[in-house]
Amino acid sequence: MTNFNRRRFIKITAATSTAALIPQSVYSSAASEPVVWSGIVLGAEASIKVYGNKSDTQTAINAALKIIKKHEKQLSIYNPNSSISRLNQHSFLELQRDDGPSISSLVEQSKLINQFTDGLFDPTIQPLFEVYAKAQGYPAQINLEKAKALVGIIKVDTSITNQISFAQKGMALTLNGIAQGFITDQVRQELDLFGYKHALINIGEYSAGDENALIGIADAEGEVFDIATIRNQAIATSSPSGYSFPDGTSHIFHPDGKKHIAKWDTVSVIAKYATHADGYSTALALTRDTKLAQRLVTDQIIQRVILKDINGEVHHIG
Repeated sequence: MTNFNRRRFIKITAATSTAALIPQSVYSSAASEPVVWSGIVLGAEASIKVYGNKSDTQTAINAALKIIKKHEKQLSIYNPNSSISRLNQHSFLELQRDDGPSISSLVEQSKLINQFTDGLFDPTIQPLFEVYAKAQGYPAQINLEKAKALVGIIKVDTSITNQISFAQKGMALTLNGIAQGFITDQVRQELDLFGYKHALINIGEYSAGDENALIGIADAEGEVFDIATIRNQAIATSSPSGYSFPDGTSHIFHPDGKKHIAKWDTVSVIAKYATHADGYSTALALTRDTKLAQRLVTDQIIQRVILKDINGEVHHIG
């Protein structure tokens, strides 16, 4: 992919994600004014709001920012020196002390989500994206077939401690469909250690503490169409119709490598952990009906799902 095209795609993705990822939030409690940090994490707008009168509030936020920086260094696919970029380049990664367990943990969680979503969630779809990007959105079928042969999270081996390897050369991993949720959870844990149970975290996905948070859910056009209340929960939103390649294929790739036109404008998932909300919203963005969403809620894997289809109809599950 050329630098121009990659930057263009990142810009477009950031713009559509910002519209789709819940731009409005209000805590129902007005006990105190929060201490607020805002910035960019993995290319998306992020913020941390900590409520309370403790003297170490800024210390807690600074500790959270160190957590963010650490995981960005490992998980950013756009940083050529990140852990995941080194893995993709060499098909093998020996984890160093600075790498930490992030990638191994996320691969294992991805395998579980892959199982529970009948294979829809698969972070090894990166070769498909690369084919589309290099072909300016009109890939040759033979190139798609070659890329499809490289897809399969089961081919990522983490069985040896401190090592990750691919079964095939040319495989590539992207954790963009789950990394923001993972970092959100890590920040939540860090703030909990400081005793801040009342915090609203937005690292691309929202996580609320022990006070109700009202989250406005926006569609791909940026219009808020619903309000979700979360407490000790997280919410993540995927917008499969937010950007499509010139041939109509959604930017959220199906692991089968085939052309899929988005059924849903917006998919929001509420779960206990942001990692799960993030991964399952990505997978459900590829569904053609609500059966999988209903099953995941019934089995208590996730708690609620809000889907808006491309015709404007809103579906609530859970």
